[in-house]
Amino acid sequence: MIKPHQQPASNSLCPLCQRDNHCALARGHAPDSCWCMHTAVDATQQSRAQAIDPARCVCPYCAAPTKGAKR
Repeated sequence: MIKPHQQPASNSLCPLCQRDNHCALARGHAPDSCWCMHTAVDATQQSRAQAIDPARCVCPYCAAPTKGAKR
């Protein structure tokens, strides 16, 4: 339940870093026009994001391969 002073998370924000996720769907555009449909998304980061909020997409920064680095 959302407390009165809390706002629901915006679907246009990355659940991992809270940056703009540039999601076309969140902006009311066709899914095929979204950047993530044409870019590889790091599976570990996607799993982390899904665990936080399955309705929100990661941003291009968080979608990039981690190359072994911890975030």
